[in-house]
Amino acid sequence: MALAESRTVTAIKAIRVIAKLGNKSHYEYTEADVKKIAAALTREVDALKARMMQSGSRICLCWDFTL
Repeated sequence: MALAESRTVTAIKAIRVIAKLGNKSHYEYTEADVKKIAAALTREVDALKARMMQSGSRICLCWDFTL
């Protein structure tokens, strides 16, 4: 479980770095950009849940992401 904890902490930190883009005095983005980022993250979390719920599965949901 140590590996799962480590990877989860790393993923949470990465999401928090993305959230720092919310500082509009330093970054420009549209509401559409925000929705696209959130949708991409949601898809990945959904894929993670699907893979972990099915033991031994080899689900590969590959998503390209660009703004």
